[in-house]
Amino acid sequence: MARPLRILVPGGWYHVTSRGNRREAIYRTDTDRRRFLGLVAELPERFGVEIHAFVLMDNHYHLLVRTPEPNLSEAMRWLHVSYSSRFNWAHRQCGHVFQGRFKAVVVEDHRGVVEVARYVHLNPVRVGRLGLGQAQRQQSRAVGRDDPGAELVGQRLQELGAYPWSSWRVYGERNRRPGGWRPR
Repeated sequence: MARPLRILVPGGWYHVTSRGNRREAIYRTDTDRRRFLGLVAELPERFGVEIHAFVLMDNHYHLLVRTPEPNLSEAMRWLHVSYSSRFNWAHRQCGHVFQGRFKAVVVEDHRGVVEVARYVHLNPVRVGRLGLGQAQRQQSRAVGRDDPGAELVGQRLQELGAYPWSSWRVYGERNRRPGGWRPR
């Protein structure tokens, strides 16, 4: 069965994600994370891809990108091959690091861009103890959202600010650079 074609448009916005092969960790150390972010930081210069939001979790990542040229596939292929070869060399292994092709969902309007950025940035705190676990999110979609209260919101913001592998720190606190990442 043939893979579906990617929709590549000039000026397109995309929510890009990929996870580790067999759902395994794609970052074992902070050095791995810095190495990946270093490669992400090269995407604007190499491919003209604009990185607007990101988060690195242990076994996957999310990017919110805009592509002035319709070259997302080339950029992501370069990112995955470059990172995989460095990861495999560093950990003395061979084989796939990422599970299948990256996923890219076209974001069609400004409202969608804001929603994807929110989703990306909330990833590190999407846990039940902070009221953002899967069960709580499903319930809020079915019944509506309750005000979580100032204390819980403060706790979420504190954890987001402490999470070093997200662009939230650039947006939320404006003075920290996650893992050495420099926006372009």
